[in-house]
Amino acid sequence: MIRKLKETDIAELFVIFESSYPSNPTIRKKPFFDWYYKNSPYNKSDEYSFLIATSEDQAIRAFIGYIPLEFVTPNGIIIVHLITNWFSLVRGIDGILIIENLFSRFENFLMIGITPQALPIYQEYDRSSVVQLLDPLEFSTAVLDVDSVVNQFPETINYIDILKMSKKTILKTNLKSDLNPKYGFDENENEFEMQYLSKDKLFSHIRKNTKYLNWRYFQIPFHNYKMVKNIRGSACFYRIEKIMNTSLYVTHIVEWGVHKDDVSDILGAIVRDSLENNSILIDFQSSEISIDLENTGFIKSGKIKSSIPRKFRPIFHSDPVISAVKINDNSVVNFIFSSGDSDVDRIKL
Repeated sequence: MIRKLKETDIAELFVIFESSYPSNPTIRKKPFFDWYYKNSPYNKSDEYSFLIATSEDQAIRAFIGYIPLEFVTPNGIIIVHLITNWFSLVRGIDGILIIENLFSRFENFLMIGITPQALPIYQEYDRSSVVQLLDPLEFSTAVLDVDSVVNQFPETINYIDILKMSKKTILKTNLKSDLNPKYGFDENENEFEMQYLSKDKLFSHIRKNTKYLNWRYFQIPFHNYKMVKNIRGSACFYRIEKIMNTSLYVTHIVEWGVHKDDVSDILGAIVRDSLENNSILIDFQSSEISIDLENTGFIKSGKIKSSIPRKFRPIFHSDPVISAVKINDNSVVNFIFSSGDSDVDRIKL
């Protein structure tokens, strides 16, 4: 039987999460789970946007989460459902049945950060034109402390000149910018919305208006995001996270919507905040790395073949972030996603 999750199922589900997601204890905290699966801004009911498959004795056999979101396309705004936490506890077809059930309920879907275990299934869906697999998100890094980076990731010594140039370039941004990090929008900023344009091309994207951004970055439990924005409407969202078992930190940019003329001021404010908090790196993952970021010292991952990781808790080099879409409009072909669009960014142990 496949049905929506009920409040009475939560205890059993969290026990399953403990073994299914051992490095992600946050997902087992009720305030976080409710924020994600019940209190998202476009969930029109008081039910969880979460399906479970149960056996005859009502034990959970598989589950899948989905977050309703507004999505901007060249043809207008549509509702999509971001698929998250898709898992089957037993061998068999439960996992397939539950995602097929979800596909039958709605038209449009996003999948961002597909796991290696799920990738073969999505590849089969791609071959049969059920979904469209996209290229992995690009990963780029800017260096703030060369010695600490080499100490943490010794093989980067082979790229010492690139690291030094990255630091030299990013420190040329306006560190004296009069912009400062904020932890939310002012009351008069209800109409803010990030734009994603490249010349005359509109990238289809999750709609990043005040309603969404407040929920995603400032109402989320157990996280601490910051925003730097200006009156022109340029904005960047980021968080500073400790690298486990060290006294060092890393800065994760999760949203970047900055006009080229504002890059130095906004990035300068982030660099200043990062240096004050002992951050050794700034990183960003996106399907489109802005040329403006490359010009300010960000190094695309292909330029350094080492294990500077995409995740820092614990330090390891994670798998590429692969995405897929299922959009009931064949004319929607250009997409832009970043790590902030999925749980790739979430704090983990």
